[in-house]
Amino acid sequence: MKAGLHRWVSRANPLTVKALSLVPSYRTYRQMYALLRQSQWWSREELAAYQARALSRLLDHAYENVPPYYRRVFQERGLVPEDIRTPDDLALLPFLTKEIVQANLPDLKARNYPESAFEYVRTSGSTGTPMGSTTRKGGSPAPGSGRS
Repeated sequence: MKAGLHRWVSRANPLTVKALSLVPSYRTYRQMYALLRQSQWWSREELAAYQARALSRLLDHAYENVPPYYRRVFQERGLVPEDIRTPDDLALLPFLTKEIVQANLPDLKARNYPESAFEYVRTSGSTGTPMGSTTRKGGSPAPGSGRS
């Protein structure tokens, strides 16, 4: 894949390459590709440490930027993000179900993004009931939403 990408870039119009580098999803793709290339050689300990750091960042973000829902979930259980240190500790938190998402949709938007950064998407309902949710524009589409 890398060789094909390099071949394409070497023949592509420089303005096209520059434009693609400005697209957030392309930048994210490049960063993730670099991480995957590097991490494929990590030991179990290095992978576990990376996962713990990523989990900590995610929980801190949810607690600080997606209140009141996540702050309430933590407080109802007498927890703070630092209490969740391993993937096994996630059992201390409830699963996020369709019903919870639908009942708390306004409370599940990150407040560190402007309202214009979000879009409402719906799944096709292939499991019975269509589900609507709010996602960051340019982020991963909801499975079954028809967005690609």
